[in-house]
Amino acid sequence: MFQIGLLAYSAPAMIMLISEIPTGAIADLYGRKFSVILGNILSGIFFFLMFFTTDYYTLLVLSALVGFSLTFNSGAHEAWVIDLIRKEKKDYLQNFFVKTRVFDSGALILSGFVGVFLVGLFGVKVIFPVTAISFFIATFLMVFAKENYRKRKVKIKDSFKELKKQSSLAVSYSYKHKVIFYFLIAMAFILFATEMAENIAAVPFLQGLGMPDHAFGYIWSGVALMGVISPLFSQRFYSKNKEKKFIATSILLSALFLLFIPVAKKLTFAVIIILAFAFFDFARKPAERVYFQRFIPTKIRASVGSVESMFLSLIGIIAAPIGGLLVDTIGSQYTLFLSGIIMIPAAIIFYRIKNKKMPRLLF
Repeated sequence: MFQIGLLAYSAPAMIMLISEIPTGAIADLYGRKFSVILGNILSGIFFFLMFFTTDYYTLLVLSALVGFSLTFNSGAHEAWVIDLIRKEKKDYLQNFFVKTRVFDSGALILSGFVGVFLVGLFGVKVIFPVTAISFFIATFLMVFAKENYRKRKVKIKDSFKELKKQSSLAVSYSYKHKVIFYFLIAMAFILFATEMAENIAAVPFLQGLGMPDHAFGYIWSGVALMGVISPLFSQRFYSKNKEKKFIATSILLSALFLLFIPVAKKLTFAVIIILAFAFFDFARKPAERVYFQRFIPTKIRASVGSVESMFLSLIGIIAAPIGGLLVDTIGSQYTLFLSGIIMIPAAIIFYRIKNKKMPRLLF
């Protein structure tokens, strides 16, 4: 599990840590659409190359390159959409984050069943070319998507100077703006916990209770179903500019379910806990994105999004191998329980954040 943590999470996170802010600045300078499409093409290529190797260290390098390609997408995709919404449908921001979560989770439901079918026919390596094809299809569709962003006229010789300036501005803003700063600290606790719980400990925990390997595709689809239901359900419980308390409560409920893990001795009860955790984890995410974006000015939106991704990549680099090491030493059950404890400070931080408007100095 320690090696899996390095391969699947730490390697891409390490590269993302290095490249997030420069690629976010590229999106702000040359266009978000350009950045997202470039990232999708590179991701498709690197995933496709994984099909041709079983060497651990080659896969480690390709996994790191996937992390690099994803940095072109991380801050830029959200910034692209938000600028379009604020120009044409200003009141649609909250609905967008809810509905995009529903669409994403609907695709994940399908992917679980498709994965069971394809892996059963062709073996586990088939996931790499199928994933690559998915990125290429997304790229083709995005070519026709509208972008409401005025690209800056930057000469090639001034590009690096502009990238440095843009990156420095985004880092400074993220540190000095108290809402963004405490938001990132809270998200660090959440990511550390979920990396250990969802990505490392959950699978061996369910295997230990008798879950057959082929059934994990159905568990994946069940978790994704929670991602369809929970955003639609949660939208009723918070209103515009009132997301903070809902986010904190959802985090606390997610943590509470993980604290029940030590008493889960039967597979059915364990699956219920995992699905309940996923329900509240998905429920808060639309509100979380709306809350975060409210405090960021347009001209550095992609760059600040990349600062967020870079910071969380650092947490992922640490959390994944630690989670794997804990599973190898104290077991998956107690690693899940510990994840619940780690999430509690995040809820406390959100309860105590005082909303603050964007400083005018940046405009």
